[in-house]
Order: sequence, then structure tokens, then C-alpha cells
Amino acid sequence: MASNSRREWSSRMGPDDLISAGVAGLIGGIAFAVLTARTTPEQLQKVGLLYGLAGSPRIGLFLHLNHSIVFGIVYARVVSYEPLHGFATRVGPGVAVGIAFSVVVWLVAASVLMPTWISAVTSRSPPIPNFDLAFLAGHVVFGAVLGGGYPLLLSRMPGSSEERHTS
Repeated sequence: MASNSRREWSSRMGPDDLISAGVAGLIGGIAFAVLTARTTPEQLQKVGLLYGLAGSPRIGLFLHLNHSIVFGIVYARVVSYEPLHGFATRVGPGVAVGIAFSVVVWLVAASVLMPTWISAVTSRSPPIPNFDLAFLAGHVVFGAVLGGGYPLLLSRMPGSSEERHTS
């Protein structure tokens, strides 16, 4: 890294990072959905409300998994920031970074933006912010799987090098 004090976004992010993060996000989204279906099944129905689609669990699940892929890709971009990159490309530290990322997603997207958006497109008025601890648990599971899965998948991409993923 250059000796200047400015931190740089890594130019290392490429298709392998996007694919690995998207797949890890999908797997994390499935883990989140399994937990949510067992504890608070109505949460998945709410995802459909974001698009004005009345509470179908199947539509909610489909949209949730799409969001999981998108947030996985956002994660890849965030962890391409040089100070985070070395942590996010190792499984143990990656789990911690993934959980931290998912808590931020829960605070901003799930607790504030989601209820605001639902209020805007439906006649429902969920509390804003909506700090649902069961939903936080799902996000923590998502983050752990995303953060741990991303370096595992990335290291198994064709042409990957150990140096690229651990430096």
C-alpha cells in the first residue's frame, strides 16, 4: 500500500468477488429465512409489502433472497476498502466483519428504511424505527454466513491465489 495516509478502495474487486459475495449472500439469506420461518414467519411476508404485494410468504421469500444477493454484493464493495480487506478475506475475522455489516444493515435498512417504505406504499403504519430483536437475530445469522462464506467461496474460484485472499 502507498505510504500516504489516505485509505484507498481496493482495485482487487472483480467478478470473482461479486460472484462469491452474491452466493454467500444467498446462502446467508437462506439461513436467515430458515431462522425467521421458525421464530417470526410473518417477517418474510412483510418483504412483499415493500413492493405493494400483499403478504405472500412465497413472494416475500423470493424478494428476501434477492435482497440477500444484493446486500452480499454491497458487502463485497464495502470490504474492498483496504483496512477491511485483510479481515474479510479470512474466515474467522470475516465472520466478525460480516456480523458488523449485518447489524448496520439491520439498523439502517431493516429498522428505518423498511418500515418507512412500507408506510409509503401501503396503508400500514409500522413503528419507525422498528428495532425488532428477532429480526436482528436473523441479520446476525445472515452476516455470519456471509462473512464466513465469502472468503471460502472466493478462495475456491478458478485462478484464485492464496496471496490475493490473505494479504
